[in-house]
Amino acid sequence: MKEDKAEILHSEAVREIISNPPGKLVRWGTAAISAVILIILIFAWIIRYPNVVPSPVMITTENPPVTLVSKISGRILNWYVSDGETVRTGHLLAVMETAASIDQVRKLRESIEEIQDPGSISAGSLPSFSELGEIQEYWGSFLKNLSDYDNYVKNDFYGYKISSVIREIGGLEEYILRVKEKEKFYLENQRIEERKFIRDSSLFADKVFSESELDISRQTFNKINIELQDVRLDHAARILELARKNQELQDYRIKMVEERARLFSILTESLNNLKAQIRIWEKTYLIISPVDGIV
Repeated sequence: MKEDKAEILHSEAVREIISNPPGKLVRWGTAAISAVILIILIFAWIIRYPNVVPSPVMITTENPPVTLVSKISGRILNWYVSDGETVRTGHLLAVMETAASIDQVRKLRESIEEIQDPGSISAGSLPSFSELGEIQEYWGSFLKNLSDYDNYVKNDFYGYKISSVIREIGGLEEYILRVKEKEKFYLENQRIEERKFIRDSSLFADKVFSESELDISRQTFNKINIELQDVRLDHAARILELARKNQELQDYRIKMVEERARLFSILTESLNNLKAQIRIWEKTYLIISPVDGIV
């Protein structure tokens, strides 16, 4: 055993390590690292941290309590819940004192919420309300605008005007066709009289016709020319009148569309104002639960 140890101590690898001691840089580095570790251990022993750190804590429930405050000052008119009662979101809790009837306001809201197209209903199909408080003015305005729109649609003022003008246009077109036929006959007669006057003029030149006979022929020819011009003037006048009637028809059609759109716009606006006023009234006088919970 001793011989083995002696052999290890005097081996080539051991002799090489012993004969080559570490350099100065390695010795100083090792000493510095050891010093740092020693300082850390000393500070770790001196500085001690507590196991418990005291701190203020506020513990709340998953849904914290909600405080409801009325938007107006006054007494509560009606309570709809009792202490400890479970309520859902949107549940009516109380109503502040108001001049309006809560039942009528509810019924009004239900009635107008069903209205998809205000132009498709009539004022007579809606219920009567007389206890709406500050909403009454908006309800009256809506009824008036609805009545105006109903009367416009039922009376169809521009519709009757349009029908009347269409009939006049039809009569004018038929009259113009007859005038054209009349003009053809007068034109044919004018050509006949013209040829006759030319012949009579030749006979007068040949001393066959007297001057008085030629004058009669000239008068007849002039008369047919005048009558032909009258027919042509009448034709032109009727053409102008037809153009005016067509323009009048177009104007009535435009006015009919514009007036209906104007009245419908006023009606829709008054309906939106009524809905907005109901929402304002509800936010002002109704106390409604914003969340699920217990009173």
